[in-house]
Amino acid sequence: MPKSVHSRVKAVIKVISCAESKKVIIKAIEAFAKEFGVKWPKAIEKITSDKEALLTFYHYPAEPWRHLRTTTP
Repeated sequence: MPKSVHSRVKAVIKVISCAESKKVIIKAIEAFAKEFGVKWPKAIEKITSDKEALLTFYHYPAEPWRHLRTTTP
C-alpha cells in the first residue's frame, strides 16, 4: 500500500487489534475491506483470511487481552 494511505490503514488496524468485542472487530474488518479492498485486494486478503486467528483471544477472559494483544505469537 502506498505511503499516502499508511496513516489511515494504521488507524483501522489499531481499531481491529484493540477492539473490545468480536462485533467491533468484525465491523472494523468489514469496513477495512470495503474501504481498501478494491485497490489493494492482497492486503485485504491478509486480514480477512486470518480473521479467525485474530479473534482467538476473545475466547479467553478479558483480563489477559492486553497481554495477548501485545505479545508476539
